[in-house]
Order: sequence, then structure tokens, then C-alpha cells
Amino acid sequence: GIALGEQNKDGIRKAGWASLALTIGFMSTTAILFFSFPHQIVGLFLNSGIAENQAPLALAASFLLIAGLFQLVDGTQVTMAAALRGLSDTNTPLIIALIGYWAIGFPIAWYFGMHSPLRGVGVWLGLAAGLAVVAVVLTIRWAMRDRLKLTDHVPV
Repeated sequence: GIALGEQNKDGIRKAGWASLALTIGFMSTTAILFFSFPHQIVGLFLNSGIAENQAPLALAASFLLIAGLFQLVDGTQVTMAAALRGLSDTNTPLIIALIGYWAIGFPIAWYFGMHSPLRGVGVWLGLAAGLAVVAVVLTIRWAMRDRLKLTDHVPV
């Protein structure tokens, strides 16, 4: 937003891509932790020494593996939405998000959650799929910001 106000297209480009790089770097770190230590992380919340906790521990650990993927796509879509918001581009990202969450993510979550053996993991896969679509489309929109003339105005 500041670079836009200064009419500095190079500053806009650098700020957006730097934000995405920092986001992916941080989210990759948390994703690696989730992938590498799911049982230990869940063990912080459930006592693995209790026999009745074994099934919930295994289920929560499987959710944590999907949460690692979720971290990457959610961070990307939030960062790209914020970068576009800095260019006063809000309506199209809203439509992209609605389509990604409700027309793509929700049906996938519903199908795999209700009609496959994946159940809860399927719900999380559907949510992650919707977020992934939104992340990709918003990143493409950001990359095309000059062609779409999102950088040609100065906010009042």
C-alpha cells in the first residue's frame, strides 16, 4: 500500500513477493514440525500412557499431517489476499475465496468426509484443497497485477 501510494511499482513487486517468501518460509517450518513430530505434538495434549487415548492420539496425529499442508496453502492465500488488499483489490479476491471455499473445498470435504473411509481426514483434505485453489489463483492475480492495471491508481 505504501509503495502504491508512492507510485513505486518496483517497491510493490518487492513487498509482495518478499511477504510471500517470508510466509512460505515460516509456514514451511511449522509444516515440517507437524510432519516430523505429529505423535509428540499430540502427546502434549493427550496422555499416551492411557490405553483409551490411543485411538484419539492416532486420529489427531493423522489430522496434524494434513494441518502441515494446510499451513502452507492457508499462509499463501492470506498473504496474497493481503497484498492485493494493499492495492485496493478486494472484490475479486472475495469472489475467488467464495468459489474456492464453497464451490471447491466444501464439496470435496463433504464427499471425502461422508462418503469415503477418510472421514475426518477427508474433511481436512477438502478444506486444504479449497485453500490451495484460492492460494494459487490469488498468487496468479498478484503476478498479473500490472496487466490487470491494479497498480495504475493512487488511493485517495
